[in-house]
Amino acid sequence: MPAPQRKRTSDETFQRIVEAIEKMAADDKSPRTKREIERLTGYGHDAIARAFRQDATEDNQYGITAKFKALTAELTASRVSPDRDKQIAVQRENRELKDQVRHLNLMLDAHAMSLFAVHLRDTHPTTSGAPTSINADVVPIRRRRRNDEE
Repeated sequence: MPAPQRKRTSDETFQRIVEAIEKMAADDKSPRTKREIERLTGYGHDAIARAFRQDATEDNQYGITAKFKALTAELTASRVSPDRDKQIAVQRENRELKDQVRHLNLMLDAHAMSLFAVHLRDTHPTTSGAPTSINADVVPIRRRRRNDEE
């Protein structure tokens, strides 16, 4: 028994899909999904999938696959609107900047502790019990005694 013939997509369906893609391109708030194409055209999933499959396998004047790829090409996150894509990019950049600030603060703390230790060594050489040499490698830091220990 021969395989059944695939159902052909009409020119009207292709035209409505092209119009839906153009509407999505004009609206920054609309998501860039095939489900949105289904909603805008009023067709079901089968009709839209069939049209895209037929467009990918055959050469026709509509080129909906290429138009849809061009529409979604500039998005960094898939299946979102351009506005949401911008929000995601800003959130990602904020996280990266916070990580950078955290790293720089840790470096600053380490340098500040080193400078304070050198300052203590240079200003209190006799009371710290450290060698009086300025080039000493180890800088002991005296601890304060609590009131209850005295």
